[in-house]
This record gives sequence, C-alpha cells and structure tokens, in this order.
Amino acid sequence: MSGSHLVAIESSSPRYRGLVSGVIESGYYWGGYALAAFTFASLRDYFGTRAFVAYGWRYAFLVGLAVAVIGVLLRLTVDEPSIYRELKSAGRVSRAPVIEFFSKGYRDALIALLLLAGIFWVAYATLGFLPTYLGTFLRIPPLSTVFWGLTYASLIGGVITIIGGVLSNVTRRKYAFLYYSLIGIVLAYPLTAILRSSFLASWSRLAS
Repeated sequence: MSGSHLVAIESSSPRYRGLVSGVIESGYYWGGYALAAFTFASLRDYFGTRAFVAYGWRYAFLVGLAVAVIGVLLRLTVDEPSIYRELKSAGRVSRAPVIEFFSKGYRDALIALLLLAGIFWVAYATLGFLPTYLGTFLRIPPLSTVFWGLTYASLIGGVITIIGGVLSNVTRRKYAFLYYSLIGIVLAYPLTAILRSSFLASWSRLAS
C-alpha cells in the first residue's frame, strides 16, 4: 500500500473508511492481475500460439501504456490531500521523512513493514505464482486457459477485498488482520487441493 493510498484512506470519513480501503486495494486485483491476465489470454487466443510468441505479445505493452497515461492524467487533475496541505502551510512537512519514520517509532515502523511484506508475499505467492503452478506443475494447456482462470480469480479477489474492508469497520482493522491471517493459514492447503483437483477435472472434460 503506497503513501497516497494511506492518505486517501485516513482522509475519508470513519464511517466509510473500511469501504474506501477495500475499493482502493481491490485495484491491485482488478487492475494489476485481472487486466493483465485478461490482456494476455485475449491476445493469445486472438493471434494463436505461433503468432503470439513471434510478435503478438508486444501489443500487451500498448495496454500498459494506456494505463500509464490514465495514471498521469489522474495525478495531474487530483489535488493534494487536505492533510498534506495543512501540514505544508504550517511548515511541518519533514525534509527527511524516511529517517523521521524510523526515529520516532522504530517498533511501529518495523511492524508496519512486516505487515506490508506479508500482504505482498501472499499476493505474489498466490496469484503471481498461479500461472506457473497451473502451467508448469499441472501442465494444463493451452496457457491462455490458465490466464483466463487467473482473470476470474482476480475479479473474485477484488470483491472479497471490498467485503473485507467493510467488515474491518466492524471488527477494527487490527483484529481484521489477525482474523484474515488465521483464515488464510487454515484454508491455504484445502484451497490449493481443491484448485488442483478442479482444474484437472475441468481440463479432462475439455480434452475428452
């Protein structure tokens, strides 16, 4: 989670803070994974394997260029958060924010870094590793089938993220982290086994 996301969340109304955080974080699933997987699968199906490997993959970068242009336009049109403007007008904007971040509360800083590291580790170890797991280990051809599955999984993940954000207003965010971590520990192996069996069953039906 970037600093701009944190400012947007903390600047929102406490009543809707969980919803705002869920919507913002769902962008990782919808924009980062679902859009990328959808682009890859669509281009591969459109060009075919041989043409896609030869030159079709280059068109994926045009989609990335369009997303980058949209990001620049949004940044140019969105004003600085009110919290930052107030601190800047009062002369309280730090010139060395990283040093101040660790010097004023290194314990809290380390906890925050560990939480963020865990979040991204889970994200990349699941959705990021999913194509390799399905394509290399389970040997499910064609590869576009794997990326269509990743697209659907990412869309579902975005919805669940929003639901989790809303529930964090009820359980408090500190306990929401604990609950979600425990749920992940308990369900990690069963969900992996279900994923493997369901993909193998689906592919065997398609092959026959």
